[in-house]
Amino acid sequence: MEVLEYAHGIFSEIKRNDGVSNEMIMESLNIGMNRAQAFSAGEASGKSGSFFFFSHDGKFIIKTMRDFELDLFLRMMPDYFVHLKEHKYSLIARFYGAYTVKMEDVAPVSLVVMANTA
Repeated sequence: MEVLEYAHGIFSEIKRNDGVSNEMIMESLNIGMNRAQAFSAGEASGKSGSFFFFSHDGKFIIKTMRDFELDLFLRMMPDYFVHLKEHKYSLIARFYGAYTVKMEDVAPVSLVVMANTA
C-alpha cells in the first residue's frame, strides 16, 4: 500500500475517533475567516523555520513542513497510529491531515492540520 493512501486512512480513523469531521475542519479553516492568522504566521515561526497559526476558532493548528519533514512524518504514520490505538488518552498531538497547497507562481507548501489541545 502506498504511504499516502495508508496515511489518508490513518487520518480518517483519528478524526473519527476524536469526533472530528472533514466539514468541521473545512469550516474552521475557511480562508476568509483565517486571513489574519495566516498573514501573521511569520510572527509565530518555530525554531525549525516552520510557520504555524491557529484556526480562527482555535480548534486547530496549521503548521508548515519541509518536504523531508513531511516524508519522514508520513513514514512514521503506522507507528504513530499504533501508539494512539494502544494509548487512547495519550497526550501526543493528534494530526488530522497533511496537505500540499499549490498556487500559481508560488512554490508548493506542505502543511499539517493538528488538534489544538490548549
